[in-house]
Amino acid sequence: MLSADASHYLVPPPEYFWRWDEEDHAATWQDGSTMAFARELIPLLAELSADIGLPPLGSILLILHAAKHPDLFAEKWLSLDRFARSLGINDNAPVGVGRLQETSHRGLLLVGQLPDDLRNTQSARLLLLRTLFLPTSNRLPITRSVEIVAEFRAATASQLVGEQDLKGMTRILRDLNALHIAFQNWSLEQLVFALRTGVRNVSIDDLSTDGVPKILETGDLWTDLEQSKDEELSAVASLAKQLLAVIQIPRPLHRADEQSVGGVSDISNKGDPSNLLLSELAYDDDTLAVRLAFNEALYLRRESPPATPLPRRHVLLDNGILLWGSARLYATAVALALLKPRTPEEIVILHGHRKSRFETMNLESIGDLRVWWSRLDPAADCLGALNFILPFLLADKAEDQPEIVLVTHADVYSVLSPVLAAREWPAGLRFFVLTVTSSGRCHLLRRTTAGSQELSSAQLELNAATRQS
Repeated sequence: MLSADASHYLVPPPEYFWRWDEEDHAATWQDGSTMAFARELIPLLAELSADIGLPPLGSILLILHAAKHPDLFAEKWLSLDRFARSLGINDNAPVGVGRLQETSHRGLLLVGQLPDDLRNTQSARLLLLRTLFLPTSNRLPITRSVEIVAEFRAATASQLVGEQDLKGMTRILRDLNALHIAFQNWSLEQLVFALRTGVRNVSIDDLSTDGVPKILETGDLWTDLEQSKDEELSAVASLAKQLLAVIQIPRPLHRADEQSVGGVSDISNKGDPSNLLLSELAYDDDTLAVRLAFNEALYLRRESPPATPLPRRHVLLDNGILLWGSARLYATAVALALLKPRTPEEIVILHGHRKSRFETMNLESIGDLRVWWSRLDPAADCLGALNFILPFLLADKAEDQPEIVLVTHADVYSVLSPVLAAREWPAGLRFFVLTVTSSGRCHLLRRTTAGSQELSSAQLELNAATRQS
């Protein structure tokens, strides 16, 4: 028997606009046409319950039907409309219900207009549900949601058809309110962009009629990001500045020359005793001591040796499925901070993870940034891409080895760590890993033959609106 919580969630009221069909074990409209089978619902609900908590079941069913059968949805919507009218007076839906119906109907029609690849597969529908319901507040707590899904798995079809003590008005207000909140701030262009990139809150002013972002740029990426009206873009610039201040990759240390070499550039009253002028040694001990105490002694100042150039830096930017959403903004900010040369002569090359390879790429404009965000790689980790590119980056001599920085999700690094520990690293290679999480936690680690050493960490912050992405 279902618990009270599971019954309130899974079992619709009598004469509601949808019901459970015992024979097919499916949720159907009142006319018997299928909305979703239980075997289709359970994996979706399991993912949502563990991720964000369960939104109302009726709102989920309406979105799934609108995504699968957009051509039939207008006709089926009449079933919900009839039930809403039955709750009012003189065949009119109650005012509160009618207002929520308008927003919900408009949003569900928008779902039917999405491109086929964003609504026709199970994974696409899961992403759609997560994107729409993440900002809503009327979701069940995750713990309770997981328990309800477990009961749903074990329930028989007859257990889903029992009497329900929740009234129809309560249920329809709950379902429609979830849709009202989910759809109220979306246009088709914004929703398509969010589904393809994982980035929310793109301003409608920045999108053209075909969903391609309008680009108004000055030629300097940092300036364009800071001045952008898009909250995600301006947040990336802010995060990159935070990283420049708190995350510093140590410069390579070089052993000082044991002997003084080069010519003399000047004579100074400050310096090392070994560089005292020979004429100073002609004074007696007391006079020399006084001259040293009063900074009157003279020293040779030698020419500075030429600076040792910094090693070439290769930034490997992961783009796997774990970097969807906020983690992607943090990773992009990390990459931008790393692309800032430490000296005018330093060479920094960016490689983006795409199709199981790290491909050389540019991030020199907002257009480049948007293209990168639209290229999510389905791989769970970048191990294959990393193994492929490393032999091409490594040099023959220790002094020519590059500096490699891998930017990835913390969970990905936990998978890569044992493999990296077993790898033989050439002498002179400087290999660093910068990990990020969806909560903004950032760690800088150095990987050597001796193991992994954490060098620094930081907690990055997005504003409240952006953090929901």
